[in-house]
Amino acid sequence: MVPTSAITGEGIPDLIGMFVYLSQKFLLKKFEVKEEIAATVLEVKVQDKIGEVIDVILVSGTLKIGDKIVVGGLNGPIKTSIKMLMTPHPMKEMRVKTEFINNEQVTGAVGVKIFGLNLEFALAGSPLYVYHTEEEAEQYSNEILKDFNSVVSKFVNKSNGGIYIQASTLGSLEAILTFMNVNKVDVAAVGLGALTKSDVVKTQTIHENTENCYKENKVILAFDVKILPEAELYAKEKEIKIFKAEIIYHLFDAYTDYKKTCFLERKKEKEKTAIFPCKLKILKDDVYHQSDPIIMGVEILEGILKVGTPICIPGKLVL
Repeated sequence: MVPTSAITGEGIPDLIGMFVYLSQKFLLKKFEVKEEIAATVLEVKVQDKIGEVIDVILVSGTLKIGDKIVVGGLNGPIKTSIKMLMTPHPMKEMRVKTEFINNEQVTGAVGVKIFGLNLEFALAGSPLYVYHTEEEAEQYSNEILKDFNSVVSKFVNKSNGGIYIQASTLGSLEAILTFMNVNKVDVAAVGLGALTKSDVVKTQTIHENTENCYKENKVILAFDVKILPEAELYAKEKEIKIFKAEIIYHLFDAYTDYKKTCFLERKKEKEKTAIFPCKLKILKDDVYHQSDPIIMGVEILEGILKVGTPICIPGKLVL
């Protein structure tokens, strides 16, 4: 047993050390080295003096400068080639700002920064594939699209007029969609990356084409993403509420409170237009004015008569 504290962080290094010890002792015989490339994009960053790079965990296989790769992107699969492979100095982390070593090739398992063209829209959480022919590139592109569509199709129903969800990565999107599904929150559409004006326009379009659209559905939940100023201004103009948080539970709680508020407002509005039923009898000799405004005497037979109550005289059925 390793005593730990989530408040002070005490014992966490000991716990990690125990994991390493047990892994080396019991899993060494099961360890296999594979030539097949398995890699995942962790993050997209701007590297000083270089430009947009992607942080990648290379689990197995070898990457070389010049390899043609395909990764998931915000606007679809991205095909490019590796221009630079950078790794941190020994005993240094990738997250620490320092000089990196340029490599001709790297072999997994290792964390590596990859520079290539058109990687600024790469999608965190996407797998990375190396291809040699256009047929392979097409196959890998379809697999990337299939992963995204499989996540979306399980939880999103565009016809139900639900909320819009924007997440930073495919993994975080799947996590929040699963959570919303468990809590029975309808989701009409999703997006990845920074929240732009086009995402807000998409939300507006969905609700314009949906019958009985309630105020609590005109909502965007931005999970761990940046909100562009133009998107915020347009949302305010169209009365679309945006909630932003880096923790799913905080996002859900904020939306739940807003939903309750909208429900109470709608309930109060309905109370103002409530109709109290009543049954009247027109007194024969007490009709003083027969056109607008009608003035007549009545006898209340049943119910309550209030100012503003609509009244009518049932017509006779003609056969």
